Amino acid sequence: MLFTWVDNASDEEGYLIEVRPEGAADWDVAMMLDPDVTSVGLTALPAERRASFRVRAYFHGASSNVAHRTAGLSR
Repeated sequence: MLFTWVDNASDEEGYLIEVRPEGAADWDVAMMLDPDVTSVGLTALPAERRASFRVRAYFHGASSNVAHRTAGLSR
């Protein structure tokens, strides 16, 4: 999967790609990225083939807004 986004943050420490497999209650960090990165490829694990992904900037302070992407076909 290829994730791309617009870097609207001016003070981020970096970005997190987070994953929540179908049926899971919590989000897990799949990847940490450097600041100013705006795209990354990610290979999904078998349990992540039907999952939601989100990209968010992180910095020392309150959480940023979240962008969501769902992978896999709906049944």
